Amino acid sequence: MADGAALQSPGIGHNQPPEPVEANLVTSDPAVLRAQLERRYPEQLARVAEFSLGFAKVPAKITTEAEAEKAVTWGGKQVKDLMGELDKAHTKEKAPYLHTGNVVDRFFNDPIKKLKDIVGLTEKRLQQYHDIKKAEQRRREAAEKRQAEVARQRAEAEAARAAEEARAKEVAGDRPGAVAATQRAEHAKTEALVAAAIIERPPASTAVKGEYGSTGFSVEKYDYEEIAPALVPRGCLMIDDKVVRELIAAGARDDDIPGIRIFSADRFTIRKC
Repeated sequence: MADGAALQSPGIGHNQPPEPVEANLVTSDPAVLRAQLERRYPEQLARVAEFSLGFAKVPAKITTEAEAEKAVTWGGKQVKDLMGELDKAHTKEKAPYLHTGNVVDRFFNDPIKKLKDIVGLTEKRLQQYHDIKKAEQRRREAAEKRQAEVARQRAEAEAARAAEEARAKEVAGDRPGAVAATQRAEHAKTEALVAAAIIERPPASTAVKGEYGSTGFSVEKYDYEEIAPALVPRGCLMIDDKVVRELIAAGARDDDIPGIRIFSADRFTIRKC
């Protein structure tokens, strides 16, 4: 039967069984509606339950890149794909119930919230791993830059010494010696440039790559805390979180809003692709 088609009787005296009521027939009975939704989306509900159990397999403390990659793949692709699928189905199913859609809302919002919680907890565990990974990466980079600075100074000194030697040999008429010294000076200058490039190199990415295009990375965001209520401007009293965050988004930092400390805090997030 087509969606929305009127039920038609085959006529008096027929011996045909009654036609089943369409699963998408609009009903005001919450129990019936819930049963209809459960019949339409058994696979999605089963996957929500599966992911809820699967979260137990995410290590409470992620310590290796392999574990981080698996967590990013799971949270960034599989769980978020299901969240998107449920969200689209929610919009579709809610349309006939613009004013009486509480049952539809609960049916989809409950599993969506469960999946969001799973992703949020996974991201928190990944954030802890990422903080350790980032600190180790920055320590390695700092050590490399210190070594490069020593190498740069040594190379520059060698370049200056060889250039001076080349000039002296040229004056003395030792042409082959001057050429050799000049070559050493140029080689040392190249080494100095290589070392300078290491010193000026920006910090390397510490993103975690999962499968199917999923990526996990940490984003620097700003948050705040109230430290002196008496100093908070009238426009931010109570405190109006929306107003404060709009000021932060516009560039407000410490000392820009009296009585409030604004601080940077990385937040790990997973992107599907």
